[in-house]
Amino acid sequence: CFFCLSNPQLAQHFIVSIGEESYVTTAKGPLPTSDSQGLDCPGHVLIIPLSHNPTVASITDTATRKNTMAEIMKYRRCIATMLARHGYVAVAFEISRHNGIHFHVQVIPVPDSKLSEVLNEFENAAKTNGYTIIERDEEDENEDSGNEEDFFKVYLGEKKILYISLPPEVRFDLQFGRKVLATVLNLPERLDWKSCVQNEKDEIQDAEQFKTLFKVYDFTLQE
Repeated sequence: CFFCLSNPQLAQHFIVSIGEESYVTTAKGPLPTSDSQGLDCPGHVLIIPLSHNPTVASITDTATRKNTMAEIMKYRRCIATMLARHGYVAVAFEISRHNGIHFHVQVIPVPDSKLSEVLNEFENAAKTNGYTIIERDEEDENEDSGNEEDFFKVYLGEKKILYISLPPEVRFDLQFGRKVLATVLNLPERLDWKSCVQNEKDEIQDAEQFKTLFKVYDFTLQE
């Protein structure tokens, strides 16, 4: 698995932070470009549990599951705080399916001015694809949802969540979140991450710049 730290082929130059139960990497083939963000890096990152599981809910050890969920949430909020200082909302999305491989959360910076477009575009795209999307309040989320069904979830800012239930019979586009945000950011040519892969020099440069931006917000570096 290319998301497991134990994999000797893991491209370690993407890693920007390692916690107790999860770690953060910059994205291979990021949706935004360094130029389009005004951050001097794309700002597109992944939060990945150390545990190799298709969903967080499938982590059998209760303490590990709770700690993993809490740390992912902490990373997401710290990244959101950092991006907010630069005029961006951290739009995060995740796909949780028991037939998946290794659960992860993607976080993509979206300019504050486009937040309403994100909501509208996800609702329109869900309708077009025949998905039922509902809004939730993040404060009502169960941090230990050990028996939660398969789902696609989007975090909009600090409070709002968009939720799509994924019963086994539903065929879900794994690139749904990226496609919606590519429309919002007017980057249709970057729909496919494989066409956006950078050379290693640029990947290293972007990871180092993100680490610099994130340093004062990274709880793993605080005593």
